[in-house]
Amino acid sequence: MRRVKIALLLILPLAWILYWVGAAQFSERYAGPRLDGALIEGAAISHGGLSMAGFPHRFELSVARPRLMDARRGMGWSAPSMRLEAASYRPQDVTLRLPDTQQLHLPGETLAVTSTRLDAGMRVRPLARLGLDALRLDATGLRIESPQGWRAGLGAATLRMDRADRTGRRHDLTIDATDLVPPTGLAGGAIPARIDGARLDAQLEFTRPIDRDAADALPPLAALVLRESMVGWGRVEIRAQGTLDFDAAGRPEGRLTLRLTHWRDLLDLVEAADLLGGTELALAERALQSLEDRGDVADQVEVPLTLSDGMIRLGALPLAPIPRLSP
Repeated sequence: MRRVKIALLLILPLAWILYWVGAAQFSERYAGPRLDGALIEGAAISHGGLSMAGFPHRFELSVARPRLMDARRGMGWSAPSMRLEAASYRPQDVTLRLPDTQQLHLPGETLAVTSTRLDAGMRVRPLARLGLDALRLDATGLRIESPQGWRAGLGAATLRMDRADRTGRRHDLTIDATDLVPPTGLAGGAIPARIDGARLDAQLEFTRPIDRDAADALPPLAALVLRESMVGWGRVEIRAQGTLDFDAAGRPEGRLTLRLTHWRDLLDLVEAADLLGGTELALAERALQSLEDRGDVADQVEVPLTLSDGMIRLGALPLAPIPRLSP
C-alpha cells in the first residue's frame, strides 16, 4: 500500500505536468497557425505571436498585436495585445481580457477606444458539441473618440446570457448600462448629452443550439420574450414588454406594450431632432393624450403595438415598416 501511495504521488503530478505542457504546446503550435488568416464573417484574423503562462493552475494565453480586418468593407479592430485565461482544471470556462486601448477601423476613420475594464467570458459544454452554456461581458469607463470630433461612452455595463433549457436553443439575456453618453452632435444635438441608464431582460429562442456549428454566425432567432426593457434620462422613461415570433425570413410578429413616462418631454425631443413633421407630431400628441386620458397616471401612457404582415400597428393604424431583427 505504501508503494502504491508513493507511486501515485509521483504519477499524478507528472500526469498534470504533461497535461498542462501538452495544452500549452497545442495552443502555441496549433491554435496560432490556425488563427492566423482564419475568417470570421469574412474578416481575416492576424496576430504577432502567442505565448502561454500560468503553470500549474491556469492557462494564460497572451496574443500580441491581434487584428481582425474585413478588407472588402474597410472595417476592423486591432489592439496592442489581449489575453485568454482559464483554470487548468476547467478549460471550458474562458475569460478574454482586453487592454485599456484599442482601435475600431471604419471606412474613412479610425476610432480610439479606451476603458478601465473590458472583459468577456464564455463557458461551453464539452459533451454537447461545445454548446454555449454562459456568456458574460463587463465594461467600465468605456470611451470612444473619433478624429472627426465626436465622442461616446458609458460608465458601466454588464451583459449576461445563460442557457435556459436542455436543448441549448433558449437563453436568458440581461443587459444593464449606466451613465451612457451618446455620440456628440447626434440628431443635431437634440439627443440628451447623457442617458441615466438602460436595461434589457429577455429570453431568446434560436432555431438551433449555439454550438461549434455556430462558430461563424449565430443561428436565426425563432422567438423573443421581452420581459423588461427600459431606457431613461431626466424625467423621461421608456419601457417595453412583449413576445415576438420570427418567420423564416427573420420578420417578427407579435405584440409589444410601450409605457412612456413624461411623454410630452419625449415629443419635445422628437420635434427638436426633426424626426416628425408638424402634422405627424400633432397627430402623435393627440393620440398620446387620448391614451393618457384613458389611464390612471398623469404624464404616463401605455401604447399597445401589433407587429404583423410587415408593419407595426397601433390598433388598426399602420405606423411603420417592421425592421428585420434576425440575421
